[in-house]
Amino acid sequence: MIYEIETQQGLAKLHRKTPDSKGSPVLFIHGFGSNAQVWFAYDDSLGNYYKTLQMDCWTLNLSNAVTGNIKTLAHEDVLTAVDFIYKKRGETVLIISHSMGGIISRYFTSPYVDHPYPLKQIESMIRAIALLTVPNHGVEAGDISRIEETVNVLRKFLSEDHKPLAADLGLGFFQLTHTSHLLQSLNTLPPLNPNLLWLNAVGTYDKVVPRNSALFEEFEYKTLQNFSQKEFPCDHMVYPFTSAIKKVIKAIPDFIESAKHAIKIYPAIHRHQPVGDWILEKIQ
Repeated sequence: MIYEIETQQGLAKLHRKTPDSKGSPVLFIHGFGSNAQVWFAYDDSLGNYYKTLQMDCWTLNLSNAVTGNIKTLAHEDVLTAVDFIYKKRGETVLIISHSMGGIISRYFTSPYVDHPYPLKQIESMIRAIALLTVPNHGVEAGDISRIEETVNVLRKFLSEDHKPLAADLGLGFFQLTHTSHLLQSLNTLPPLNPNLLWLNAVGTYDKVVPRNSALFEEFEYKTLQNFSQKEFPCDHMVYPFTSAIKKVIKAIPDFIESAKHAIKIYPAIHRHQPVGDWILEKIQ
């Protein structure tokens, strides 16, 4: 079931994956350049795991996840989605957000910025917010370019019929860099809304959002009573390219011996059941 949300940036789509569920509602928010299906792409994806637990799973397809403004995505897309789910279910919403989606969630609830809505009202609709491999302290501007270059090389090798990806570093991405004024505002101490329950999951093997970017230090969260943080042996988002990487290794036998110790495919945090179990453990 899909609900369409008109915003200034385009059309956001709110997908309800469990239309008959009476379980607790959970809203999944994807990251930069991704889409709503990232949470349900594989049998072991986190969204599908929560479906097996009879939770009411919703996922938001952001109206513009590449060149969009994080402020607008928070004040329009996420606001409308949370409000819609809360009114339809009459229950507080668990928000699980990945990468840029986590920064959007932080902005949506930040006490340090101006909002076109009463913040107390927003707080009353949220059960907890989980941040999964989120660039809380920013990333380097060149990271996304290196990712896209790698994808294009794999596509060329596999002769796949795809146009090369362009490194379209729009406003949304530059708001994620470590020099971003938006991030500097959000990271005023304490960096998270103290009236909400926060969970921060860090990927030990994440090369896109390194540990030092995702991790909050003790001095940042020591005044937060409702905060938990844990590291998991996960990558950021390697799984869309896992099959391609395996094909490359298989096609170049000599490459296997030299690279078998250098290349290890870790599960993306979206496909790591312990992350899902940890979130549920902390909110119950």
